Amino acid sequence: MNIKHFRNQTDLDLSITLIVNQGLASSTQTEITHTFQIKAKESKKIEYGDIYCNYLMGISITYELDDMRLKISKLVTNEKSPLANTLNNSSYLEISDLTLPAIESDV
Repeated sequence: MNIKHFRNQTDLDLSITLIVNQGLASSTQTEITHTFQIKAKESKKIEYGDIYCNYLMGISITYELDDMRLKISKLVTNEKSPLANTLNNSSYLEISDLTLPAIESDV
Protein backbone atom coordinates (compact mmCIF):
# COMPACT_ATOMS: atom_id res chain seq x y z
CA MET A 1 0.00 0.00 0.00
CA ASN A 2 0.93 3.63 -0.46
CA ILE A 3 0.63 6.09 2.41
CA LYS A 4 0.01 9.85 2.55
CA HIS A 5 -0.52 12.03 5.60
CA PHE A 6 -3.24 14.63 5.12
CA ARG A 7 -3.72 17.77 7.19
CA ASN A 8 -6.94 19.73 6.90
CA GLN A 9 -5.99 23.24 8.04
CA THR A 10 -9.39 24.68 7.05
CA ASP A 11 -12.39 25.25 9.29
CA LEU A 12 -14.48 22.91 7.11
CA ASP A 13 -15.13 19.17 7.13
CA LEU A 14 -13.99 17.72 3.80
CA SER A 15 -14.64 14.67 1.67
CA ILE A 16 -11.56 13.87 -0.41
CA THR A 17 -11.32 11.52 -3.36
CA LEU A 18 -7.91 10.43 -4.63
CA ILE A 19 -7.61 9.27 -8.24
CA VAL A 20 -4.82 6.73 -8.49
CA ASN A 21 -3.38 4.93 -11.52
CA GLN A 22 -0.08 3.83 -13.02
CA GLY A 23 0.90 7.27 -14.37
CA LEU A 24 0.50 9.15 -17.63
CA ALA A 25 3.16 7.06 -19.38
CA SER A 26 1.30 3.81 -18.70
CA SER A 27 -0.59 2.23 -21.59
CA THR A 28 -3.02 0.47 -19.23
CA GLN A 29 -6.10 2.27 -17.97
CA THR A 30 -6.32 0.78 -14.48
CA GLU A 31 -7.68 3.40 -12.09
CA ILE A 32 -8.51 3.24 -8.41
CA THR A 33 -10.38 5.89 -6.46
CA HIS A 34 -10.20 6.22 -2.72
CA THR A 35 -12.61 8.50 -0.81
CA PHE A 36 -12.28 9.51 2.83
CA GLN A 37 -13.59 12.16 5.21
CA ILE A 38 -11.40 14.52 7.18
CA LYS A 39 -12.72 16.94 9.78
CA ALA A 40 -11.67 20.57 10.17
CA LYS A 41 -8.16 20.88 11.69
CA GLU A 42 -7.72 17.08 11.59
CA SER A 43 -4.70 15.08 10.43
CA LYS A 44 -5.14 11.63 8.97
CA LYS A 45 -2.92 8.87 7.56
CA ILE A 46 -4.41 7.36 4.39
CA GLU A 47 -3.48 4.16 2.57
CA TYR A 48 -4.39 4.18 -1.12
CA GLY A 49 -3.89 2.26 -4.37
CA ASP A 50 -1.93 -0.96 -4.64
CA ILE A 51 1.52 -2.15 -5.74
CA TYR A 52 0.76 -1.39 -9.41
CA CYS A 53 -1.55 1.61 -9.04
CA ASN A 54 0.38 4.09 -6.94
CA TYR A 55 0.53 7.34 -8.91
CA LEU A 56 -1.82 10.12 -7.76
CA MET A 57 -3.43 11.46 -10.95
CA GLY A 58 -5.85 13.77 -9.23
CA ILE A 59 -7.73 14.91 -6.19
CA SER A 60 -11.31 16.07 -5.62
CA ILE A 61 -12.35 17.95 -2.51
CA THR A 62 -16.03 18.33 -1.62
CA TYR A 63 -17.30 20.56 1.17
CA GLU A 64 -20.35 22.53 2.27
CA LEU A 65 -20.28 26.28 2.83
CA ASP A 66 -23.06 28.89 3.00
CA ASP A 67 -25.77 26.34 2.11
CA MET A 68 -23.86 25.20 -0.98
CA ARG A 69 -22.06 21.95 -1.73
CA LEU A 70 -18.84 22.76 -3.56
CA LYS A 71 -16.38 20.48 -5.31
CA ILE A 72 -12.88 21.28 -6.46
CA SER A 73 -11.14 18.80 -8.78
CA LYS A 74 -7.56 18.88 -9.99
CA LEU A 75 -6.12 16.37 -12.49
CA VAL A 76 -2.51 15.85 -13.55
CA THR A 77 -2.00 16.42 -17.28
CA ASN A 78 1.80 16.56 -17.23
CA GLU A 79 3.99 14.39 -14.98
CA LYS A 80 6.44 17.30 -14.55
CA SER A 81 3.76 19.78 -13.46
CA PRO A 82 3.66 21.41 -10.02
CA LEU A 83 0.44 19.46 -9.25
CA ALA A 84 2.10 16.13 -10.11
CA ASN A 85 5.06 17.08 -7.92
CA THR A 86 2.82 18.11 -5.01
CA LEU A 87 0.70 14.96 -5.13
CA ASN A 88 3.48 12.43 -5.67
CA ASN A 89 6.77 13.65 -4.24
CA SER A 90 5.86 14.10 -0.60
CA SER A 91 4.40 12.00 2.18
CA TYR A 92 2.43 14.99 3.52
CA LEU A 93 -0.36 16.95 1.86
CA GLU A 94 -1.93 19.95 3.55
CA ILE A 95 -5.18 21.60 2.55
CA SER A 96 -4.97 25.15 3.79
CA ASP A 97 -7.41 27.23 1.75
CA LEU A 98 -10.69 26.74 -0.09
CA THR A 99 -12.21 29.82 -1.62
CA LEU A 100 -15.88 30.47 -2.17
CA PRO A 101 -16.73 31.16 -5.82
CA ALA A 102 -18.16 34.61 -6.48
CA ILE A 103 -21.65 34.26 -7.96
CA GLU A 104 -23.45 37.48 -8.76
CA SER A 105 -26.74 38.53 -10.29
CA ASP A 106 -28.07 41.78 -11.66
CA VAL A 107 -31.48 41.14 -10.05
